[in-house]
Amino acid sequence: MNRELVMKKIKHFSFFVLIFLSPINSSNDSLENQKELISFFDYFEGKDLTDANTRVESKQYALEKCSALSFVWIGGDNEIFDLGDAFFEEAIVLAGMGKRQVVYDNIQGYGIDYINHWWKYGDPNNGDYTELMKDDMAVCLEIVEEDDLQKKYEGWKDSKLIQD
Repeated sequence: MNRELVMKKIKHFSFFVLIFLSPINSSNDSLENQKELISFFDYFEGKDLTDANTRVESKQYALEKCSALSFVWIGGDNEIFDLGDAFFEEAIVLAGMGKRQVVYDNIQGYGIDYINHWWKYGDPNNGDYTELMKDDMAVCLEIVEEDDLQKKYEGWKDSKLIQD
């Protein structure tokens, strides 16, 4: 990997961490007082997935969390269209364009939750993801396969719905 690409990735990761952690720094809540991140498995436990509304709400939740986790996993949003963007697109389509800001805010919140969890239980400095993060990513990859997102977004360079 060339030096310029490595420096660019470090810059993006630093910017991502700064953006996601800035609300925490201005808050009176310490990491110990913030809500605990729950896994997809815990979230889905006890849900009546035979109910159509519950299925739609659960899918929305999963798409938003997968977008957030994907951005955390790759070190932040970058200039190319990636998995986090694909999940973001899917979440906007499901929620409706009028809910774009809500979807964006939810993804930001879940990203903060993942980063806090990672610092508390893992080691971001070494790229050691927690079991919860690995399990959630396995669910996200299942969604990629189920919904054939790789093929659907193949060749995309820019988002069609995500607006900065």
